[in-house]
Amino acid sequence: MKKYVVLFIIGIAVLLLMGCSNPKEDKARIDKYLDRVYGENEYTLEQNPKYKRYYIVSLKKYPGLKFDVTVSHQPFMDSYVWDNFDEVFTKHVIKTFKSSTDMGKDNIEFLDPDLAYSAKVKSIDELKASYERFLAFIDMVREKYTVLIDVESMPLRFDIRGIRFKGDVSDESKYVDVGKAEHGKVTMKSFDELYAELSPQIQTHAVNPNGVLIRASSGRTFMLGGDTFEDCLYKVLDVNNPNGEDLSSIVLQPGEISETYTLEKKDDYRSAKIDIQVKNMTDSPCSLYDATLYKMVISNSETVFIKDKLIELYYNENKEWVDPYKALNISKPNSEQERTEGVTFKNIKVLFLESQSSKSIKTVIVTFNQ
Repeated sequence: MKKYVVLFIIGIAVLLLMGCSNPKEDKARIDKYLDRVYGENEYTLEQNPKYKRYYIVSLKKYPGLKFDVTVSHQPFMDSYVWDNFDEVFTKHVIKTFKSSTDMGKDNIEFLDPDLAYSAKVKSIDELKASYERFLAFIDMVREKYTVLIDVESMPLRFDIRGIRFKGDVSDESKYVDVGKAEHGKVTMKSFDELYAELSPQIQTHAVNPNGVLIRASSGRTFMLGGDTFEDCLYKVLDVNNPNGEDLSSIVLQPGEISETYTLEKKDDYRSAKIDIQVKNMTDSPCSLYDATLYKMVISNSETVFIKDKLIELYYNENKEWVDPYKALNISKPNSEQERTEGVTFKNIKVLFLESQSSKSIKTVIVTFNQ
C-alpha cells in the first residue's frame, strides 16, 4: 500500500511542476537563449504544431536544417533550455562528408558529447590515411559549418581497432582524445604527435593461446599466462611500489618468480585488491616487465570472471547461492595439496577462501598451471 501512495505522491508532484511552468515565460526564456547563442535576427522560430511546448528553429545561414528547442521541467531539478542542435547539425555534416568521401572501413559518428572517428587497421602506420580523413572532416566543419565550433564544446575522439595495445587481451578498441572544438577554435593533435604517443603502447609479445582470462569486479581483464608485467600496468589500477624501486631494471632468471606486487585503485576503498606475481617462462634472462603473469590473489571483489564464467563471491541470503567450485564444474579441494595450491581448472589452479563470518568468498587465488 505504501508503494502506491509514494507513486501517487510522485505523480502529483510531477503534474504540479508541469502545471507551474508558464508557456509565456518559457518562450521568453527561449528567445533570450537563442539571441545569446546564435544572435538576434539570425534565426526563425515557430511553435511545433503537435507539441506546443517545443519550438522549431531554423538558422538563416543554414536554412535547410531545423532543430528543436524547449524548456525542460524535470521533477526535483531546476528547469533549463534544451535543444538538439548538436545532434542535428553533426549528423548532417557527417552525412554530407560521407557522401563525397571513400571511408573504407572507417566511420564517423556523434556520440554525445563526443565526435568519434573509428578506424580499423592492422598497424599504426595505416592510421595515417584514416587520421588525414578525420582532419579533412574537421576542415570541412571549419569552412562550411563554423556554427558547430562557435556554439558547441565538442571533444574529438579517435577510436582504433585492430591493433593490440599493452594491457589488451583481445582486439579491443582504444579511445584516444585527440582534441576539442570550442569557442570558435579547433585544437587537434598532429599525426606525428599521435604516432609518438601510441608507438610505445603497442603490444609486441606474442599472444599465448593457452592463457586464461581473469577479471575482478574492478579494473580490466587480465590474461593469466599471457599478460606481461608491463601489460598489468595498463589495467586502470595503480601498482604499489613502497620502496620506490626502479622496476624496469629488475631482471628475472629462467623459471624465476618475482616478488608480489599489489594493484589497486588507491582512491577507491571499494576497488578490488589484486596481488600479482610474474614468472620468467623463457630459457633466457628477461626483465620484470617482460615476465609472464603467473599468479593472482584477488581480494575485496564482489565477483570474479574466470575464462567464460562469472562467479558471485558475495553471499546474499536473499539470492540463490552457487558454490564457486560448482560454477566451474570442479570439485572442492580434497587433498592437502589442493587446499594449499588450488584445484585444477583448464590451464590454471584456483582456490576460493571463505570469510570466517559467512559463505562469502574473501579471497580468490589463481595460478597458471604451465
